[in-house]
Amino acid sequence: MFYSRNPRNHFLDISQRYKITTLIFFSTIVSQMAIDVYTPSFPAMQQVFDTTSTNIQLSLTLYMFGCAALQLVFGYLADKIGRRPTLLIGYVCFILSTIMIIFTHNIIWFLLFRFLQGGGGTAFQVCMRTSFRDLFSGIELTKVSGYYSTLWALVPILAPALGGYIQQYFNWQMQFKVILSLSAFFFILVYKLVQETRTQQAIDEGQHFLAALKGCLTNRSLILFACIVSIASAIIMSFIIGAPFLLQLHFNLSVVHYGWVILLIAAMNIGGSFLVGHYAQVFGNKRILIIGTSTIIISAFLLLGLHFINPNNLWFIILPLCLLYGVDGAIYPAAAGKAYGAIKANAGVGAAFYGTILIGGCAVALALAAHLPHTTIVPYALLTLGIGFIITFLLVSLRKEL
Repeated sequence: MFYSRNPRNHFLDISQRYKITTLIFFSTIVSQMAIDVYTPSFPAMQQVFDTTSTNIQLSLTLYMFGCAALQLVFGYLADKIGRRPTLLIGYVCFILSTIMIIFTHNIIWFLLFRFLQGGGGTAFQVCMRTSFRDLFSGIELTKVSGYYSTLWALVPILAPALGGYIQQYFNWQMQFKVILSLSAFFFILVYKLVQETRTQQAIDEGQHFLAALKGCLTNRSLILFACIVSIASAIIMSFIIGAPFLLQLHFNLSVVHYGWVILLIAAMNIGGSFLVGHYAQVFGNKRILIIGTSTIIISAFLLLGLHFINPNNLWFIILPLCLLYGVDGAIYPAAAGKAYGAIKANAGVGAAFYGTILIGGCAVALALAAHLPHTTIVPYALLTLGIGFIITFLLVSLRKEL
């Protein structure tokens, strides 16, 4: 039994397809590490750069905007010149900008290089999603999305814990030296082992970029499911951007203890993603999305209620966040699988358009979260509650597509 919808890939058995997507997925891990691993250093970086906490948080926001800004560029290249060369171009951009970050001591240049680093990391994400579309279809797309979301969830779990130890014993530059080393290593693996997955159909479709973009702009299912994935991601990212200041400054946690708290909370995300990957066919996307969204709203009310009972009890924050991260981990792959499946042609452009919505929406949420006060959990709880109601509205709009 094989799952590829593309004639050119019919000779690839299921193990070969997973090998290709796994190698490309390693690239995405590197770009995700660039988001999470240095967050324990936020308070220390504020002092080193002699700047405001908002500017340090904006380094994460601008990284996300960089990812969003070049999605369509790399999507066009993925269809025009192929998935593999596009991936390698992204690596070159990512590695060069990371080197510049390590040697900068000015906050303005640091923010600029973070934007460029995010732009390079865009190629990893586009090529990963495009390879999914090249090699899998139907319920397999949801299953593959769930499995890789489980692995992806390890990064925001382990990276802050790793980053806490790095900051404790080294400095913020060492965070990016680790990223540089990993990106160079995976670049070599990709260069030597990843083969092209672009089909002849994709080559022909690549000649019609504007027509493909127009098709994406009128693809209602793709847009709305991508919006759900985007704002589901924003729930996690909005907490990560403020957590270092809330937990380290307000609750007086060390950078190491901060990393372990984030590890505990984010571990639930793996459980949610794994359940979707393993039981997607049993539960179905509709049930997963409805139950998950309802639980997001319940979790937000729990955060608010427990805060007013005792605002200084750290467990009153951790426990609702564990529930929240768990259901969010389930919503992401369920909605992503539906979005991937809605891409009918021009996989590179479709994946890039999806990524533009996903990362652009998340970046906007991060920009908002960077300006929220971080002395209590209340602003984040209210933001999460609003996101829960927005997802509910989108699911009602998509009830026929579910």
